Amino acid sequence: AVITLGENRWEQFQIWLDGDEKRVLHPDTLGASRNCPVHGPEERKECYYSCWHLDGRPVMKHVPVQVEDAAGREEGNERKGCQMVEVLDEHSRDVGEPGDQYKVRL
Repeated sequence: AVITLGENRWEQFQIWLDGDEKRVLHPDTLGASRNCPVHGPEERKECYYSCWHLDGRPVMKHVPVQVEDAAGREEGNERKGCQMVEVLDEHSRDVGEPGDQYKVRL
């Protein structure tokens, strides 16, 4: 199966064997990740909310950085602290743009 990212850059899906809603392959939960076991085939009504989730959006991480307070140095008291900064994690293998295609293999 091939999944094409839409404009929101994430997709949820099941695999219908021969396009038949009575023969659906699915994970055991909503929003399942890539390595979840495959269940089925079952009728769609039995597994309607059990979908895999492909997220092509970049992942943002919060990382601590050391900062010095300039106002504190001016007063003669050097103040240091820790601040959380949001950083883009580009190492996700699923990051993509609308229209990008992903091959799904079982």
